Amino acid sequence: MGILKGKESALSHIDQSKTAFLATLSEVEQGASTHTMPPKDHYTIKFDRATIKNLKGRVYETMKQYSYEQLGEGIPCFINNQEKDSTGGPFLPTKPAVPTVGKQYVACIFEDLKVIDCLIEIDWSEVDELVKTANARRKSIV
Repeated sequence: MGILKGKESALSHIDQSKTAFLATLSEVEQGASTHTMPPKDHYTIKFDRATIKNLKGRVYETMKQYSYEQLGEGIPCFINNQEKDSTGGPFLPTKPAVPTVGKQYVACIFEDLKVIDCLIEIDWSEVDELVKTANARRKSIV
């Protein structure tokens, strides 16, 4: 899975998560990629602690850095003999979005508290509505 975008995508993944939070990315360190096709890119990421807003579960003080992996650059897929993205030739590799310092993300953790399973980029204009909706859902469950 790569980086997803938008409030609706975030809300559906928050429901499936054990822990989810919204924060501004402060550090990204890219690790080694696997030698598979497509490869998996590994990252170590840190968030600005002052910007963390808990959406589900809780982020503790000891949770300082996380591992994140996503499918890396690969060959584009075809649907009905036509390339899905018509901007390039048939064998130009696709480049997934990479975690970017300074952007707002919802981080969803399903099991291991040190591994982010899903990263969703959130536009600044969607932040308030996302936090209100996520908090309302959290309160309705309790």
